[in-house]
Amino acid sequence: AGPGIPITLTESDDRSGVASGEVQVSVNYGGWFSYTATINDFTYTGSSGNTYQFRYQTRDNAGNYSSWSTGGYTTLNRAPNTPTLLAPPHDTWINYNPTFQATVSDPDGGSQNVRAYFSYGGWGGWVSGAGATSSWGPVTVADTSGTWWNAYTQDSFNATSGWSGSWYLKKDTVAPTATISYPTSVLAGPGI
Repeated sequence: AGPGIPITLTESDDRSGVASGEVQVSVNYGGWFSYTATINDFTYTGSSGNTYQFRYQTRDNAGNYSSWSTGGYTTLNRAPNTPTLLAPPHDTWINYNPTFQATVSDPDGGSQNVRAYFSYGGWGGWVSGAGATSSWGPVTVADTSGTWWNAYTQDSFNATSGWSGSWYLKKDTVAPTATISYPTSVLAGPGI
């Protein structure tokens, strides 16, 4: 079972009154099937990742039928999973402009397109499949003794996850200096 779709039914008949109603559903653009006989609002429990369409018809106490009232399509979607950060590694020094990477996934299935947004300022590419890697970069990062970064996931329905934990990035492209010193002349002792 998945999340529910709230269904609101409205009917009227100024003469004999509404006697009954029928709701039909189409799943993933397929044919119609009867779901329930009611004139009361209800919640339809569907499966995430599926697309649904509903229609409603009433009958009055004289036996007259309304035309079908058909709503638009709705897709059940859960928020994607929080990404797992991959690179650059946490709390290490780098000397290059990094490509930010995170593993992203969606509970609605491996074919759902997802991508990561990196707090350092950009979107990773759209990917699909369980545990796919979304990347953004290389990104110009200033030399710094440290900056924090993290990411969240977005799916193709614009649902977003929470932010991942934060990783610490340190960059240094300044070459170290080296000095060697020794005397220019050494007096050799006996036996040398």
